[in-house]
Amino acid sequence: MVPPAVSPEALHAARTSVAARLLANQPTLLAFIRRRLGHSAASERNADDVFATTLRRSDALVRANALLAELSDAALMALASTISHRAILESSRQAERARRVRASAAERSRAQDGTAGSTPRDGASDLPDAIRAELSEDDLAILVLRLDDRNWSAIAAALGTTPAGAHRRYYRALKALMSATAVRDACDPSTRPPPTR
Repeated sequence: MVPPAVSPEALHAARTSVAARLLANQPTLLAFIRRRLGHSAASERNADDVFATTLRRSDALVRANALLAELSDAALMALASTISHRAILESSRQAERARRVRASAAERSRAQDGTAGSTPRDGASDLPDAIRAELSEDDLAILVLRLDDRNWSAIAAALGTTPAGAHRRYYRALKALMSATAVRDACDPSTRPPPTR
């Protein structure tokens, strides 16, 4: 059934209303998201990312059918919880794919170095603490894929996103790397330029 035509003003009002109601319930939704993520694995950044996805997808649904703005608070929260849960499942699948990609890249690297029979190592453990703290598994995975000369379509397929999404995530990972490197350089006297006279 096609939803009835809605004026631009009414659609804007519907979208604003749903966004305001979800933001008013943000603490409750974030608590739900953290429980679903699992306390040990959940970072605040992951929970915020899922909440942002929930807002974006809820807005898309309201744009498609403004009548969703008329849902009761309980029904709207149930819808938002379902959207959040699906976003968590997608994120979990992407993290697993990224983990497999990293393991495969590490295996290829060991094979090229002639150390395929040696004990596997996590390449991230060689990074300084400041960098490891800044880079997520997704960040590391997309950087490895791009350094492996994969095109955006191949990277998108490996991470379960679109080429445009992969491109955005790559530049976000680069920014995180530059930020972490700046922190490291600020703390490491050997990386500072010599004093000028």
